[in-house]
Amino acid sequence: MKILIVVIFFLSLVSSLAEASLLISPTRIAFGKRDRAQRVTLINSSSEVKTYRLEWVEQRVNSQGGYEKLSPEQAATFPVASKYIRFTPRQVTLQPGQRQTIKLLARRGKEIQNNEYRSHLRFTALPSRTNNTSPMSGVAMKLDLLMSYTIPVVLRNGPLDVSAKIERIELQTNTSIPGEAHILVNLSREGKMSTTGKLVAFYKPLGTDSETQVAILNGFNFFPDTSLITKRVVWPDFVRPGPGSLRIALIGEKEFSGRVFAEKIVSL
Repeated sequence: MKILIVVIFFLSLVSSLAEASLLISPTRIAFGKRDRAQRVTLINSSSEVKTYRLEWVEQRVNSQGGYEKLSPEQAATFPVASKYIRFTPRQVTLQPGQRQTIKLLARRGKEIQNNEYRSHLRFTALPSRTNNTSPMSGVAMKLDLLMSYTIPVVLRNGPLDVSAKIERIELQTNTSIPGEAHILVNLSREGKMSTTGKLVAFYKPLGTDSETQVAILNGFNFFPDTSLITKRVVWPDFVRPGPGSLRIALIGEKEFSGRVFAEKIVSL
């Protein structure tokens, strides 16, 4: 019976994960020093009515690129954006295919310093009103899995102060997936502001002038929480190349569109 209940729980968990469908655009919000308002669009891409609760969550980035939730004591000294930004509405109910615009308004106080402030806006899917209780041999089980999605919201005050550098590149070919290699990129940064962009890898055979894009990591945000970070860029359809060079470039997007923050070339 215990094994059966575990199996049912796992299947219900997978089903709940598959049913949680929310499209968010954009997935990162940035207020420049003159911006007062921004918008986020939500689309219910599922076949069911969905209700989402919106709230701030304070978290920082570690050296591996993952998020860590801040304690109240840590948040008190972290440059959070939530105290300068208001949003509406705070809860939405969407029919299948329906969209909703969330409005964010920045209110900079006189005490605000030249810095970059950041909080994360979380969208939590609330349980549906349908009865999910499944009696089985006298055992009733109900699963209320709250799925959440989080996007960074950045508020800048003052001039853009940021620079980045690629310190080291390592090509790993012994991965668990056949025909795939990983490029480990160690980066450093300076300044009070973050960057956003993509890491792009290009291969150029020896003796030629043409290079080919072989890997890309989109949506890379390099926040000022850490001065050093390591990112993994997947090289799909990998076949060990002949002698040549591998170039990695950190290319800006959105407000940094067209800017090359850093690049490095290594021989293969």
